[in-house]
Amino acid sequence: MQLFYYKVKQFSKNFECHNHNCFLSLLTDSTLLYSTLLYSTLLYSTLLYSTQLYSTLLYSTLLYSALLCSALLCSALLCSTVIYSTVFYSTLLYSTLLYSTLLYSTLLYSTLLYCNLIYSTK
Repeated sequence: MQLFYYKVKQFSKNFECHNHNCFLSLLTDSTLLYSTLLYSTLLYSTLLYSTQLYSTLLYSTLLYSALLCSALLCSALLCSTVIYSTVFYSTLLYSTLLYSTLLYSTLLYSTLLYCNLIYSTK
């Protein structure tokens, strides 16, 4: 940018000259000024484009990471819920079977004891 201001200053200084090389000097300075301006514009637009591209890539990466993290968290929660419910229901089933077996064997033992008591008194 300093080069641009320098060229503008030099261009305005050469505009006031009155010798025979003034036109050539003005032409050279205006060409340099134009090319400097064009270069600055191209540099600015390239920087702007790369900044936008970088921010878009950063945003996409952050969004992808957040989605991946939430998917992993969701699957971990789902997996732990499935494991917890499987353990809970299998424990419940085991307890029910154990209770039923104990109840059945108690009833069978009581019935046999009662029958034995009845036959022994006869």
